[in-house]
Amino acid sequence: GLLKSCNGMGASYLFQKDKHYDISYDTGDMSIQCGRHNDIFKLWLMWRSK
Repeated sequence: GLLKSCNGMGASYLFQKDKHYDISYDTGDMSIQCGRHNDIFKLWLMWRSK
């Protein structure tokens, strides 16, 4: 849904499809820690604090 569309990077090199479990439970691509979004957010916070 909305969380995946906002934070999802679709990084196929990080999230392989050949898992031994149901990949619908894999929430890695739906979190803010996936990809470079988190790095730029920390930089933006440092820039705004000065």
